[in-house]
Amino acid sequence: MFSMTIDTGCSATGIALHVACQQLRDQTAQAHSALVAGTNLMITPEFFMAMGALGVMSTTGPSKSFDERADGYGRAEGINCIYLKRLSDALRDGDPIRAIIRSSAANSDGKTVGIASPSAEAQEAAIRQAYAAAGITDFNVTAYVECHGTGTKAGDPVEARSIGKVFGNTRRADDPLHIGSTKPNMGHSEAASALTSVIKAVLALEAEQIPPNIEFVNPSPASKDSDLFRYASYY
Repeated sequence: MFSMTIDTGCSATGIALHVACQQLRDQTAQAHSALVAGTNLMITPEFFMAMGALGVMSTTGPSKSFDERADGYGRAEGINCIYLKRLSDALRDGDPIRAIIRSSAANSDGKTVGIASPSAEAQEAAIRQAYAAAGITDFNVTAYVECHGTGTKAGDPVEARSIGKVFGNTRRADDPLHIGSTKPNMGHSEAASALTSVIKAVLALEAEQIPPNIEFVNPSPASKDSDLFRYASYY
């Protein structure tokens, strides 16, 4: 048994997943499996007040990810848990395999204006690091990216820009990259949100269908790149 404290925010379960994967990839480690879990419960008003003071919460309710009406995120509760195991062990034991994690990566935004202003450069670096670790050199084989997509005026354009820098150089206009976020449909479950996105992506692969962004109408001018993105949404 061991414990560690990692200072993070909405990436909490994403970092937990990364750490668990690192342990399982280490053949000298004693861990043979891992439970990665996260929870977010809205019990007291203090967090509403703090996020409201930062101006990152939607004044109209839901998150409107990548939409021109985006005005912040809508909070949500969530309890998530997934079970991880080395692929060789799962095959040996006859376990049902829902998805395979090829690689993971984590870094820091560094110094930015604040928590609501992420770094496009750091996000781009993390994506490239994950692909390099997975041995994937052709970015065009990626058809869909599940985004953080909180629906904030600062965060969404930064994320779209970082994704565009990675996937845009060789992308054909007739083969756009689909991007989406679970936030408009389910809300932003903060500490549990990264795992929510992982579960959504796995279910989308199984169903061979990308769930739409139910709050998407028109792309934000700051996020729009018609030659690269196709937003997972109703039209």
